[in-house]
Amino acid sequence: MIQIKYFLFVLISLVLFSSCETTIKYDLPQEPNKITIDSKLVEGDTPVVHVFTSTYTLSRDNPGEPKNAEVSLIENGIEVSRLSVQSNLYGQTFYSSNYTILPNELYRVQVSLPEYETAFGEGLTKEAVPVSSTIFDTSSNNLEFTFQDPPTAGDYYLITVKSLTDSYPISYSTHDVVINFFDEYTFDDPFSSGGEKIGQNGYMTDELFNGKTKTVRMTVRDIDIPHNQTPRLIELWHISEDLYNHERTKAVAWQSENPFSEPAQIYSNITNGYGIVGTAAVDRKQFFP
Repeated sequence: MIQIKYFLFVLISLVLFSSCETTIKYDLPQEPNKITIDSKLVEGDTPVVHVFTSTYTLSRDNPGEPKNAEVSLIENGIEVSRLSVQSNLYGQTFYSSNYTILPNELYRVQVSLPEYETAFGEGLTKEAVPVSSTIFDTSSNNLEFTFQDPPTAGDYYLITVKSLTDSYPISYSTHDVVINFFDEYTFDDPFSSGGEKIGQNGYMTDELFNGKTKTVRMTVRDIDIPHNQTPRLIELWHISEDLYNHERTKAVAWQSENPFSEPAQIYSNITNGYGIVGTAAVDRKQFFP
């Protein structure tokens, strides 16, 4: 008798719980495929533009890398160059021309593709901020350099270290509170004191030193220095706010590990598309191991 009562209780419970189930149907908004532009216009260099096509979130198709795009470089409202498709040693497609990017000019990168809405992004090019002095201690690999921030507020910077003979970035560490590493190689050293940060691409704004002389101190993490006397380069990139915001939000999106968190919105300045047209100017100084 007890077993029959238990069976009836379980049966009634299942019926009650099943009646509480609600099926919710939700149609995800389907964004049309758009052009994606990725370009950093560097003062004194020629333009390089990477062009892709986006796909719907739930689509099985891969993003495209078209070779038939019409890519134009427009300077202060006038088309100054039509970029041609090229490939690097790894087979990656990009668009470029031999036109030289000038400082303090407004550039627009415009991309057209059949069956896509024409996309474009623009930015004002920068002037390089000179590195005025460098001091390198070979016994500790500590590097110190100084520069004068312009009087205008809202300047953004990227600091990189490279070898003179190749373009591979070299990691470095710093205690400087204004420097933030956005790349995936960043980590905090648990064996150091004072919150030492390590990375390859250090970004900063002039919020705390606007119009002043700024001294940056770092330790170059290059294990080849004792064996390789090739000069290294400290690079101070003066970058646009758009490029800074794009790299910052892109890092947040890539490094998010919580599947239940809100998706991060990557900053874009592209009209009718996605991506970034950033601008930059760089000053380089050698230092010797």
